[in-house]
Amino acid sequence: MLLEKAQQQTGLSDFWGNSFREPLEILLRSLCDEARLSARGAFMMHQTMLRLLTNRLLTEKAFAANPAMNDTPIDRRLYIIGFPRTGTTLLHNLLVCDPAARWLRLWEGLYPAPPPQSLENDPRIAKVEEWAVGFDKVVPRLASAHKLVPRGPEECLWLI
Repeated sequence: MLLEKAQQQTGLSDFWGNSFREPLEILLRSLCDEARLSARGAFMMHQTMLRLLTNRLLTEKAFAANPAMNDTPIDRRLYIIGFPRTGTTLLHNLLVCDPAARWLRLWEGLYPAPPPQSLENDPRIAKVEEWAVGFDKVVPRLASAHKLVPRGPEECLWLI
């Protein structure tokens, strides 16, 4: 099962409660019974679910190790909301140009925990660079609409 595999990969067991388990089971059952995924799609969803569960374990560990992260102020939140293909990515990329902005990089969205010591030399960057090459091979037409740049800005889709 995915939960056990995530625990094995991280050496952690604290998922911070059980409220996610029933919705996860419903999602997994739906993926198996209703989604009509190809073998490639099933593999990709398996990897995605495993990554998200692993992230949950690592995030819980990071917050347990440093509870003060809960108190980190965000002075001015900014939400970009819009329908697909309406310019939200362009707006996001324009806002990233502000040198005072702290923006989410693709590698951080895919692997948010633990907090990075460096935004330039984190070992997760190489992992995401390899992932992006593989993703481009699986979904080659995506790059024409939305290029995945591991060190570049990315919306929060990968966190979800």
